[in-house]
This record gives sequence, C-alpha cells and structure tokens, in this order.
Amino acid sequence: MRLSAFDCTARGIANLRGNWELALLQIAQMVVFWVLAAAAVAASVAATGATFLLEMASPSDWTRALERLAGWSPSPGSMAVGAAALVIFSTLVALVYGWFQAGIFSTLERGERQAPPLPRADWTVFRTFRWREFVGWSNRWIWRYFVFFGWFFVVTSVVLLFVALLGGAVAVALSRAGGAAAVALGCAALFCVAGVVLGLVLWLGIAQALLPREELGVLGASRAAFGILRRRSPAATLILLFFVLANLGVGLLFWPLSEGMSFAMDGFGAASVAIQLLLGAAQMLAASILTIAFYGSIVSLARAELGRRVA
Repeated sequence: MRLSAFDCTARGIANLRGNWELALLQIAQMVVFWVLAAAAVAASVAATGATFLLEMASPSDWTRALERLAGWSPSPGSMAVGAAALVIFSTLVALVYGWFQAGIFSTLERGERQAPPLPRADWTVFRTFRWREFVGWSNRWIWRYFVFFGWFFVVTSVVLLFVALLGGAVAVALSRAGGAAAVALGCAALFCVAGVVLGLVLWLGIAQALLPREELGVLGASRAAFGILRRRSPAATLILLFFVLANLGVGLLFWPLSEGMSFAMDGFGAASVAIQLLLGAAQMLAASILTIAFYGSIVSLARAELGRRVA
C-alpha cells in the first residue's frame, strides 16, 4: 500500500507512542556514544604526547596550544600508537552505536509489521517493546549494522572526494569567470553539494530501516534503499524536512529558556547549574523523541514500498 509522507509520519509517531522506551534508549545511546568518542580522542592525543590539546579551556589556552602544536614533532612510534588507539576506540564506538541502532530499528520494524496496513492506526497496535527482545535483536543484527556503517563510510568518502574535486573545478572556473557567471557557478555547486548530502542522509536512514529484514543483507538493503529513494525521494525529503524543522523549533524553544534561567539564576551557584542540567536533559529527551519518530516514519515508508511481507 502506497503511503504519503503525512501518513508515514503519522504511523511513525504512533510507533513511537507504542514503544516510548526507545526514546530513553536513544538518550542512553547518545550518552555512551559521546563518552566513547571523547575517550577515543583523549586516548589518541595522550598516546601521541599531545596532551596540551586537552587543556584548551579558554581562547588564550587555544592560542598557546596552537603555538605548541606548530612546533610539535611527535615520534613515528607515538604516532603509530595514537593511530592504533584511535582505530580501536572508533571501532568500539561503531559497535556500540550499531548495537543500539539494531535494537531500535528492529523494534520499530516489528511494530510496523504487526500494525494494520492502513494510513492511520491506533498507537496500541504498534506496541512490541520488550527489553529481552530488544537485546536479542541488538545481538543478532549488530554485525550487519557495523558492516553497513563501514560501507557507508567508504561510500561517503568517495562522494566527498568527488565533491572536493568538483569544488576545485568550480574554484578554478570562478577565478576565470566574473560577475553573473561566477554567481551562477557558485549557486550550482552549492545546490549539487546540498543534494548529495540530502541523498546520503536519506539513504542512511532508509537502509537502516531495511537492515532488520531477514531476506536483505547489507548490500541488499543498500540497493533497496537506493531504489526506494529513487521512487519516493519527495516523500522521504518531506519527512526529513518536517523533523528537521521540529528539532529547530525545540532548539528555539529551549534557547530563550536556558538564557533566561541563566540570567535569573546568576549567582545562585549549584542551583543555577542544576537548572541548566534539567533544561539540557529536557531538550535531549525532546530531541530523542523526535529522532525515534523520524526513524519510525522512515520504517513505515520503507516497509510500504517493499510490501508487508513477513521478514
């Protein structure tokens, strides 16, 4: 059954309501992700001996660190150790991120599968979350997601290389052209780059929605995602645009609140810090809710395009 972008969004929100625990797991995922990412950078920097880069707490510290960096000459051995530490921690980050993504998308896909094939459905029919099943799906598909992220990194690197070459060609053309021709070339280049980035983001989301399907491997899900994106790119773009605007709205809502509370609580010490932490946690929860709703919408679109065949 073909669903519109609005229908997919409505089903994604219903899927979120039925499996609201995924929003909390999304928060846990991001906290673990950023902690491990920071550990990866810190371990790499410490291994190379560039610990002064970790001491940049103010603009004056940045200036001193850049001056030291200009005269810094690490040994080949320390560089090798730093690179190894970065690779090890980056692999761990990808594995942990893939574990969470596997469980989240599997839960959403099962909820979408068991719901009636209608443009609208009550949120209760999407309810599938069980912690034991979440862990089981995560353990089952973690390597599929891990391999896909590696594949996505390769594809993205090739695309970015192409974009860089295109940018160089445009820069040369701009240096030789003038006036309206330069503006036209610059606008065309920006349009191409924006289209490429949009396509990669949508492909990433659709492919992850397809990875829990038994009959599709990494390459199969990647090809199917390209096919869906080719057929339903307007719908996928509208879904993404809706949630991007929703996230911007959340940011615009919390920014004056944060600034206002910071001004009002100035001088209250620990109480001011506690208020800022609570506002930050509330904003993170709102962002996580929107993220899971977006995932659910993409799952609905992908499943509608591939048919409601039981995986």
